[in-house]
Amino acid sequence: MVGQVITRKLLSKDKLPGALFHLSFLLLIAGAGITRYFGWEGTMHIREGETSSACYSAGKYITYYIKDADGRVIDSRAGKYSLTSVSADTYSKVIRIGGNEYRLVLEKIIPNATTRLKPAAGGNPAISLVLTSGMTERQNLVLTKGDRKAAGGLTIGFEAGDSSDVRISFENGAFYISSKLDLGKMNMMSREIAPVEPGKPLELKNMDIISVGGVRIVPQQMLDSGEQEIVAVNPEEQNTGLNAFVFRISGGNESAGITLWDNESEATATGSAAIGRKTIEVTYGPRLTQLPFSIKLNDFILERYPGSNSPSGYKSDVVLIDKAANVERPFVIFMNNILKYRGYRFYQSSFDSDEMGTILSVNHDRAGMTVTYTGYFFLFVFIVLSLINKNSLFHTIKPSSWNSTLRKGVVAGIFLFMVSGFGTIAAQKLVPDKDVAQEFGKVLVQDQKGRTKPLFTLSNDI
Repeated sequence: MVGQVITRKLLSKDKLPGALFHLSFLLLIAGAGITRYFGWEGTMHIREGETSSACYSAGKYITYYIKDADGRVIDSRAGKYSLTSVSADTYSKVIRIGGNEYRLVLEKIIPNATTRLKPAAGGNPAISLVLTSGMTERQNLVLTKGDRKAAGGLTIGFEAGDSSDVRISFENGAFYISSKLDLGKMNMMSREIAPVEPGKPLELKNMDIISVGGVRIVPQQMLDSGEQEIVAVNPEEQNTGLNAFVFRISGGNESAGITLWDNESEATATGSAAIGRKTIEVTYGPRLTQLPFSIKLNDFILERYPGSNSPSGYKSDVVLIDKAANVERPFVIFMNNILKYRGYRFYQSSFDSDEMGTILSVNHDRAGMTVTYTGYFFLFVFIVLSLINKNSLFHTIKPSSWNSTLRKGVVAGIFLFMVSGFGTIAAQKLVPDKDVAQEFGKVLVQDQKGRTKPLFTLSNDI
């Protein structure tokens, strides 16, 4: 386009509209590029009565932190990582720790992953449990000695201290379970139920069902010496909602594995390993950005269609608070009513399932928007100048210009296409039978006020 402007000398006064036309498209393309590479998009989650300035980026990042023995971060790096259902980026970084060079590599990603036990010589005692609660899907839980995990609203620890709700122990080749809550034991074969006193150890056996706090626990595998392995599960059999990111950091004679569990219900997955007298922590998830101001959610309002639970619209009653500028502005965000402040734009995106919180989409692209809208402005100016410029084709075109055989053919083709389209539309016109229309008019429907009436009556009201 720049070449066309120069070679055709469009910068002259007579050809200025043509220059504006080319310039507008150049600006539109440049604006799209600025938005793509320099714009920022994210989400903000706020509960009713709370104030937040935290935004999470729409894209996800792999970040590593190097920490010393006191837990202080001495180095960190973050890079955007693209993962789709059909492809994934490679990831390999060189890290220098204490004068030594290490390489952090993402070895593999296991979709819809879970852990299972396998026998291993020299391994640790390990147990695999299945937890069910009410009508929810079952949850698999794998524990090795020293693990503590949360599941079904309970904390379950395998010789991991006394703070767990449910404690698993291994002694003399047998596994035991105890809890500060009431336990119940039922054998699958006999169906006999026996209560167990709180705190009293109970030996775990196959075919036993342990109930505690409304959760049923069934032992699956109990190994004296085993280890965990990560496997993919067929989504048709079970949807775990987890993706496993398996990293390996190695250098010199040292090597360690780091596994991140990407959970659909959690924002960030985290894993760590000790190497080179330092701790390296790896995270995968959106990047946290603190805005220079905050937003308070006074009330989230969900409106429904009369006589239905289907949402007809929802909005967020918020207050924008900028203490540095002494600004406190109330605003209601809903569809096509956007909160704009300091280059940020807030859109109503979604809401919490309990209808007590809102999710706002945040956009910050002042430069890209400015360039793009400038392009649209020049395009509009080009149209206006083309209409008023006496040297433009709009004014100089003559009837003889249509004498070309090619131009006549194009006009005729367009005309025939339009005529054939109208004929198709007419052929598809539905004319219902009179008796059918009479019966259809008797169908009961609700008007906007929730009143039930025949369709005939509603039609007459309209």
